[in-house]
Amino acid sequence: MYSQDEYRSLAKKLFIAATHYYRGEDSGLADEQYDRYYRILKDCETQHPDWTVSYSPTQSVGGFLNQSNSLERKSHTRFMGSLDNVFDEEEFAAWASKTQQDFIKTPLVGELKIDGLAVSLIFEDGILIEALTRGDGYEGESVLHAIRTIKNCPLALQEPFTGEVRGEVCFKTKDFQHLVKRQEELGLKVFSNPRNAAAGSLRLLDIQEVSRRPLSFIGYSVIDHPALQSQSHSLSWLKHQGFEVSQYTCFAHSISEAIAFYHEILAKRADLDYGIDGIVFKIDAFEIQSLLGETSRTPRWAIAWKCPADEAITLLRAVELQVGRLGAITPVAHLNPVTIGSVTVSHATLHNFQEIARKNLKIGQYVRVRRAGDVIPEVLGPVLDVSLMSGQVITEITPPTQCPCCNSSLVQEDKSLWCINDRECPEQILQKITYAFSRESFDISGLSIETIRKVLKKYPRVQGPADIYTLSVNEWLDLDGIADLSAYNITTQLTRAIQECTLEKILLFFSIRHCGKVAAERLARALTWDQILQANQEQYLSVQGIGPVTAEALALFFSTKFFQQQYQILLENGLNLIAKIPAYKNDKLNGKHIVITGSFENYSRSHIAQWIVERGGFVSDTVSKKTNYLIMGQKPGSKKDKAIMLNIPIVDGLEELKLFMERFD
Repeated sequence: MYSQDEYRSLAKKLFIAATHYYRGEDSGLADEQYDRYYRILKDCETQHPDWTVSYSPTQSVGGFLNQSNSLERKSHTRFMGSLDNVFDEEEFAAWASKTQQDFIKTPLVGELKIDGLAVSLIFEDGILIEALTRGDGYEGESVLHAIRTIKNCPLALQEPFTGEVRGEVCFKTKDFQHLVKRQEELGLKVFSNPRNAAAGSLRLLDIQEVSRRPLSFIGYSVIDHPALQSQSHSLSWLKHQGFEVSQYTCFAHSISEAIAFYHEILAKRADLDYGIDGIVFKIDAFEIQSLLGETSRTPRWAIAWKCPADEAITLLRAVELQVGRLGAITPVAHLNPVTIGSVTVSHATLHNFQEIARKNLKIGQYVRVRRAGDVIPEVLGPVLDVSLMSGQVITEITPPTQCPCCNSSLVQEDKSLWCINDRECPEQILQKITYAFSRESFDISGLSIETIRKVLKKYPRVQGPADIYTLSVNEWLDLDGIADLSAYNITTQLTRAIQECTLEKILLFFSIRHCGKVAAERLARALTWDQILQANQEQYLSVQGIGPVTAEALALFFSTKFFQQQYQILLENGLNLIAKIPAYKNDKLNGKHIVITGSFENYSRSHIAQWIVERGGFVSDTVSKKTNYLIMGQKPGSKKDKAIMLNIPIVDGLEELKLFMERFD
């Protein structure tokens, strides 16, 4: 059994991992780990519904909004959810049996689950007028400029259709290989896999660069077409309109036929035009889809049967110790290069030394390597084959006692080793300064880790992120590879960033341990900057979502001489804090927990949520005993039943919502 604190810790861990994953970054968890933890979360929430927190991945949709770029965010006309997953025949058969129990002769349509980025295309009278990423399911990023460059995506249809076409933007295998070759020839960063390449390319603002990248669009559904009555009919319509659809499909009249199709695709997987990570099965008839309905997060009439991860055997040549931004020591495996699922793998994280011991890994062994979830390379364990071991020199992997960068003594916390010499460890200083000017914080284009490395080498006085502001234009020009225009752009951006700095960005700027993006936003929502600086641990703990570990870390950091010196430099260079997070217009909903469900004409859920926050309220995703109001629109789902059971006041429909808003304005 898990305690409530353990549940909350696990929910935070998976939230952070999911956020990184949907931004095309390393989530830090293998797919099997994530899926196992996800099931533990669901079990905890089933047994203890009142534990459920809004940031639990069970309460949100894949494809988190990337709020660090300048793409415009817009509301979806209809919720754009993700799918539940199954992983073996037994789980699939259980889903299919349960789904079809009232509709015995209902066929299933099977399609390839393409490993790309989900996008909704919006047409008006047959003309493409908008394109949105999935985002959080309610809002997505407008990527119309990029979609228009995709050669296999029709910009005008053969009929005056008004509605949505949803599909996946991806790189076909051969196109991805051409892209990698081009990136290498130009000396640019090479994408690790087609999915990351597609996500990154779609979000580029440079249309010419996007057009040079051969993206593809594969359609899989049509929304609001009055003549279409089934998924199979929709796929035929998409092909007739010029869209590319799943390379293989099946029309299964039985569970055994669906299972046979899944195994048939697995056998063909290596020869497919593009990477897949599963097969999607859907109830064919839209009428029955409507009867089955949806949960708050996923449709009941569809499931994604995930493919097993690809594996290979290779030699573990060496282990490198990497020092993280906050001091964590991570062992990284150096492998003989091996191709797994069209991607060459030569490195893999070993997570920590407890994991190395558990798997009994040694240098010189042949090991099984898997791209977990077809993305993250993971060393599974040694291959105990005598023929492979012959002639190999085997070396134990022993935990270090000193930091590989600064030689200071390491400390053990939880499962990891940490270097706590954060003010003098060169690698931590490099990582912290780089992060301070990344998209997560001040967002300065041109201040890459290599540029920061040059700065630290040439100007030893730079020991913290604020010290970057002490560099003159001439000092920038003295750096190798920095031309006049680059120096001008960097200094101009630095001035802009410090004059338009939000509270959450300044908190992230300093890389305070245990204070990540979520904690920074909560602090910025609840306190002013002066209150943050003057608060004690007890006052930090009064902020919802801030625990004792974070509170202690904040109090300690703001009391250091290092912070005082860095902060003074920022003030001397014109630090001006602005309120990006909406300021409270009044406190009439102060401390009230409100859940929003269903859809509203002329109101997006994000608009309603912002209105609540501006009046001091908290927006929750789950109905519990702490909920003060449920705001309910069309198709509310199960939250209505739970609110009635708990005797929670319900704001029912658009007219009651307007009255509710008038009451608290």
